Amino acid sequence: MKLADTTRHSFLNDLFLEAALELLSAYGMPANVITERETTKTAGGKPNYASVLGATDEGISLVAVLMADRELLLRMHPLRNPNASEESLQDWCRELVNQLVGRAKNKLMVKCGIALQSGISKLLCDTDVRDLIMPDFTVSHNAIGVENGILLFSLATILEDETKLVEKVWSHAEKVLLEGSVTYF
Repeated sequence: MKLADTTRHSFLNDLFLEAALELLSAYGMPANVITERETTKTAGGKPNYASVLGATDEGISLVAVLMADRELLLRMHPLRNPNASEESLQDWCRELVNQLVGRAKNKLMVKCGIALQSGISKLLCDTDVRDLIMPDFTVSHNAIGVENGILLFSLATILEDETKLVEKVWSHAEKVLLEGSVTYF
C-alpha cells in the first residue's frame, strides 16, 4: 500500500464518517465516533446484521458496510416499534447503508466533483464482515456510539494512482447546478 493510498483512503473514510454522523443526527440520534479501546469495552458479541453497498467511478471503487446487533436496530428503527418484524429490521439495515452511501456520494460530488454510482445493498446476517479479507483494498474499521450501543462501520477502497481527491472551488452558478444534480441521485 502506498502512502498516497492511505491519505486518499483516510479522506474518504472521514467523509463517510461525517455523513454517518449527519445521517444519525437527522434521525434524532446523537452519535459520536468512538475509539477502539471503547469499542472493546462496550461491544458485546458479533453483530447480527451487516448491510453492504459498493460504489464506483472511474479510478475508484469502494465498499461500505454497516453492522449492528438486533437490539440496536430496534432502538434505531424509525417506527420505534420493539416488535418490528425480522423483515422490517433487515430492510432498515439495508436502508441505513443506502442513505449513508447516498450522503457520502453527495459530499464527494460537492467536494471533488466525483460522481459515484452505487449498486444494490446486500444484507448478511450473523456475519462479522470485519473478519473477511479484501485483497487489494485499503480498509478502515470504525465504531460509532449511538442509542446506548455501537454501530460498526467499515470502508474498503481501491484507488488508481491517477485518481485525485482534490477539493474543487465552484462558482456560484456551478453550485446551483450541482445542487440540482446531487438531489437526483
